[in-house]
Amino acid sequence: MTSRQLLVLGLVFAISFAIIGKLDATSVRPTCPPGKIFRCANDCLDSCPFVSFNKICTMHCGFKCACPPNTYLQDNTCVPASQCRVDCPPNSHADHCPRFQDVHCETLKKERVPNNKCYPRCVCNGGYVKSGSKCVKISECPKKGK
Repeated sequence: MTSRQLLVLGLVFAISFAIIGKLDATSVRPTCPPGKIFRCANDCLDSCPFVSFNKICTMHCGFKCACPPNTYLQDNTCVPASQCRVDCPPNSHADHCPRFQDVHCETLKKERVPNNKCYPRCVCNGGYVKSGSKCVKISECPKKGK
């Protein structure tokens, strides 16, 4: 095969793959169990355990039967954030829709950054900030230059 023929074959394959992928995601909709809908979902971000400090999730999602938006999977049931059972580390508590991103020892002097998405998670209590995966008193943050 010539390089031009290989290029055309590659383009045909890429377009076919894109069409098949699009059909799989939007046209073939399975019947979902009661309380779930077919949507692009992330098993990590869309579950109640996500609210713990140490859970790191990717932003990737896949089309499947999942909880409706603003509900989270807990014990195979979709519940609102306020009903998620949360085990937060010491010096923190569950907040079902924090207004700001977490403050860390390293970001203590910077302006607070608003959240652009509401999702439940553990946040530090007043007077505490994140240091690694735990909340520490602001006075316990390492001083810069030491």
